Amino acid sequence: MSIVSTVDRFNPDVQPLPHYDDEIFTILFVGRMDPRKGAKFLLLALPFLEKKLPNYRVVVVGAGWMKKYYDALIPITLRHRVEFPGPASHEDLPSYYRSADVFCSPATGGESFGIVLIEAMASGVAIVASDIDGYRWVVEPGQEGILVPPKSPRHLANAIIELANDPAKRKQMGEAGRKKSLTYAWPKVVDRIEEVYKQVFKKPKT
Repeated sequence: MSIVSTVDRFNPDVQPLPHYDDEIFTILFVGRMDPRKGAKFLLLALPFLEKKLPNYRVVVVGAGWMKKYYDALIPITLRHRVEFPGPASHEDLPSYYRSADVFCSPATGGESFGIVLIEAMASGVAIVASDIDGYRWVVEPGQEGILVPPKSPRHLANAIIELANDPAKRKQMGEAGRKKSLTYAWPKVVDRIEEVYKQVFKKPKT
């Protein structure tokens, strides 16, 4: 039995940030700007998104040495679609999640556990993420979100477009994610810890 990290400050009752509380379809990325987190592939998906989505924005929350490189990936005609607000404060991060219609995590691998996925799920947001080992522990495909092949901008875009065009599915996935996230709440984790201790210290039968 594994004891997983928990989140307790992300929930659907948090208010979105005022400047994102509009009718624009918002795709959120949260993470460091390094190759492993895969923001590059979300930005490379922009031309595919542009063909199918009339009104959207991509919000890339985080910091890192590759910011200038990522900025250069964006076609000039699509730069109005992307925002780089920088790293979020502890207080603002839950509101970023609540501002999103879809949370996107296109990591390329090496994720031991998808804590950002749990944060998004706790916030009631549908997920599009890479089909990698650390994420399969968290997201059941078709339930809390859609998993796509890593390093594939086209698959990433197709999944985002699918959810953009199906508000009912987004809502269903968001609700399923919220429900699953409650299994990571402190009372549940404490119960698991107690159970592990019972197993560890259980006296052997004589």
